[in-house]
Order: sequence, then structure tokens, then C-alpha cells
Amino acid sequence: PPVGVGTSIQLPPVGIGTFQLKEEKTVYDILDVALSIGIRLIDTAQCYNNEHLISKALKCLLPKYSLNRCDVKIVSKLHPKFHGRIKSHVAIDNTVSLFDGYVDVMLIHWPGVTKIKSDDPVVKILRRESWEVIESFSSSGKDQGYRCFKLQVSSHERAVRLLCS
Repeated sequence: PPVGVGTSIQLPPVGIGTFQLKEEKTVYDILDVALSIGIRLIDTAQCYNNEHLISKALKCLLPKYSLNRCDVKIVSKLHPKFHGRIKSHVAIDNTVSLFDGYVDVMLIHWPGVTKIKSDDPVVKILRRESWEVIESFSSSGKDQGYRCFKLQVSSHERAVRLLCS
């Protein structure tokens, strides 16, 4: 059965990760097998540099299995080099455009910003701006569900402090 995330989305309990899948044929073959055995959740990220390959494979594979885009949940993550209002908006828009105008879950892959020290105050500003952009995509229907950080922390309160402080 699907797992509820937040209030608006149900995710399949099992999915396929696509980290380190770089070749078109490999992506196609793995997604072909995954869909054939009932996998309906695909995890990717901008920094994996394979979203375009996943999109291309799905355009061929979904009809093969009589599926529509809405039958498969796509989770993606904002690359740390794209934090900030303008960069994150462009990056997320590019991801969304690959997957028929929306992703089901958009995460902030890592709260740090590429090439900026983690204790630099600008990191918090850029992270906040990125979060606001993700929320704007959600309210416009381009991100169907839950947004969160991918963090190695043990409590929700710590994540909130990282975001809001």
C-alpha cells in the first residue's frame, strides 16, 4: 500500500534509485525491468545528471505498460549549486519540464551551497530562497507534494532550525 507523505501525496513503499546511472541504454533497461515488476516510484536528482535520460525512457516505457505519467511518482532533488531564488527557479523549472510539467516530490538535496563555506551567512539566505521557490512550485501544481531537506539529522526540529535560522 502507498505511504502517506505530508497531507497531499501517497508514495509507493518501494522505488528505484537512479544514482550513478549515466548511460541511456542502462537507464532504459533498468526502468523497463522496474516498471515490468510494478515499481512506480523513481528517485533522481539534478546532480545525478540523468533526469533527461529518465524522462526520455519514460516517454517510451509508460505506453508499453499502459501507464500514464500520473501512475509513476517522480522524486527529484535540487542540486546544491542551484541554491538561491533565480538559480533554483530555473533549475526546478528545467526538471519539471522534463516530467510533463510536474514532479511528485522536490527535495533540497543538501542544505549547503556549492563553493560557499557552510558557516557563511549567505548560505542560510540562499537556502531560504530555494525553499520558497520549491513552495511556489507546489502551490502552482508543479510539485505535487511534500517538500523537505534530505538531511542526516535525527529530529524534525533540527531541520526546521537549519531552514529558519
